[in-house]
Amino acid sequence: FVAVLAFSGLISTQVAQAVVLPRNIVSAVDYFRINSSLPEDPNRKVANFASLPRGLNANFDQAVNVRSFNDNPQPHITTEVFDNNSGLLGSSYADAQGQWGNSAHAKFKRFAIHSRSIYSANFTKENYQDVLTTKISNTSLSVLDYGSQDPGFIMAGFRFAVYLLPGNMDFSNQDPGDLVYGTAEFDKEVRLHGRAGRGFQLFGDYDFFTGVYAEEFDAFGTQFLGASYDLNSVSLDIALDQFSVGQDFTVVWMASTQATAQGGETFADAQFWDPIGGTPGPFFSVGPGTSSPVPEPAAIWLFGSGLLGLVGISARKTQTES
Repeated sequence: FVAVLAFSGLISTQVAQAVVLPRNIVSAVDYFRINSSLPEDPNRKVANFASLPRGLNANFDQAVNVRSFNDNPQPHITTEVFDNNSGLLGSSYADAQGQWGNSAHAKFKRFAIHSRSIYSANFTKENYQDVLTTKISNTSLSVLDYGSQDPGFIMAGFRFAVYLLPGNMDFSNQDPGDLVYGTAEFDKEVRLHGRAGRGFQLFGDYDFFTGVYAEEFDAFGTQFLGASYDLNSVSLDIALDQFSVGQDFTVVWMASTQATAQGGETFADAQFWDPIGGTPGPFFSVGPGTSSPVPEPAAIWLFGSGLLGLVGISARKTQTES
């Protein structure tokens, strides 16, 4: 019986191999300012960059910065201000250890800003790499409306996607807005939007991106002026069974934040920060969402006790027979 308990302890304890990011990492950030005078479409994806209308000079600006840490190990820090009073602001940080994040801030303007960060790393599949687990943390959305008369919604949004590509891909010399990764293994987003007097609401994959929702009232406690959503940390498992042991592959993590203001006293803020290079960053494991079993000290003690019990039984049996 003790041996059975010990065996149960063995199979319930699991340890995974942490990802050590190689040096040929590429981090990229780009920003887009788009005209947001039209009412917000609840079904529109956050930062659907493939369909953004390039070349609209009056309503569209773009900034791009790409950094390969294989060439330059210094942290990648980018901040883009689209007007003098910081009505639209995008920022990004990344380093060779896997710390990264981005943010989008909008106020007073009838415009939206997208900020997107791409983190890419190349690997060769080992025999313990059947599943890639990525944890997403430290993400928040907030909107605030003090009474602008513009008709559209103010909005803050977050989107996260992971792509797996065969071979060692190098994006260091490409505009991230032009990259085509194919079908994402994971692609989910959540949006918070609304207006004072009309209420605020979550859209998108908030059943996956769970969190703490709160609303802000006016001084009389009678009207909602804004809302916030602090996302819980979440893990996602991505199977690597499309690659064989010894095969090269590339992982692309893409995070985007969006903020949309509607003129007057309106504010929107979205920010994401996550260490993908260490705890609680990504890790490889064996099997569909599991990893190689390793006994805990308690399990080892139980297992040892079980073995001693079996040895004792065997010794008594031998003594009786003799």
